[in-house]
Amino acid sequence: MSGGRLGSAGGWLAVGALVLSAHVAAAAWALRQPGQALPAAPDAILLDLEPPPPGELAAASEESEAAAEAEPEPAPEPAPEPEPEPEPEPLPEFTPPEIEPLSPPDFAALAPPEPVPEFVPPPVVPLPPPDFASLTPPAEAAPAIVPPPRRRPERLVRREEPREEPKEEPREEPRRETRREREREQPRAERKDERREQAEASRSGRQGRSGETGARQAPAAASGASRQAQASWQQRAGARVSQHMSRTRVPGRRGGTVRATVTVRVSANGATSAQLARGTGEPAVDAALARQAARMPKLPAPPNGQPFTFQQPVQIQLR
Repeated sequence: MSGGRLGSAGGWLAVGALVLSAHVAAAAWALRQPGQALPAAPDAILLDLEPPPPGELAAASEESEAAAEAEPEPAPEPAPEPEPEPEPEPLPEFTPPEIEPLSPPDFAALAPPEPVPEFVPPPVVPLPPPDFASLTPPAEAAPAIVPPPRRRPERLVRREEPREEPKEEPREEPRRETRREREREQPRAERKDERREQAEASRSGRQGRSGETGARQAPAAASGASRQAQASWQQRAGARVSQHMSRTRVPGRRGGTVRATVTVRVSANGATSAQLARGTGEPAVDAALARQAARMPKLPAPPNGQPFTFQQPVQIQLR
């Protein structure tokens, strides 16, 4: 196998050497061949002309010189003289015209004044007083304090403790000892019973006293609760009075703050009447405040069910 491969490789090398040598021989032959010669230029032709006679040459030269002398050179044209510039005319002096004051225009003559209509205030329609009592929930009644029931002192029933019977013993000495011990234990048991009775009696006395004090404190607590309810009611009623008086309108008066005091009387069923107790010192303002106080709406009834009168200071912002 290796010999066949070497033989094929040698054949290929020989073919390549032959092709290379053929190319080299062709290149050498091409370089040795001479190039084609260019065609030769045509031969030059010489013409012999006869010279002109000398007389004609002299006449021609004289004519050319005479023509040159006959034509004079044109004289240069004179440059035009510049026209003189006109002198500027003097400007006349500016005199400002006199300023004449203008009279103010009479606008009244242009538009006649329109008659101003007299202001007629609209009639005041009295509004029905609002019923605030229906809006507010009824005041919660203070819970009544019920005194605890008295406990009757229990009767102590003295229980008799069973006495231990001495056991009969054959000997006399132990019998004597048991008797002595029994005699000692009896006064001790009696003392214990007395102490128990005293303790129970003191407890029953304390319970009776506490029931009496609870019964005494119940009306005081109820009165304290009623006072608190009365103060809360008066505070709410005063706020409604201030709100009602803040709606006061004074004709021809706007702006400012006034202070006054109103006396309010509320009956047991809630019927309310009010009047101005202390005014501002201005007749128009005091009259408006008095009218507003007279239209005081119905207030909630006092919680204690009795008529109540109080004074409420008010501060009003006029608008």
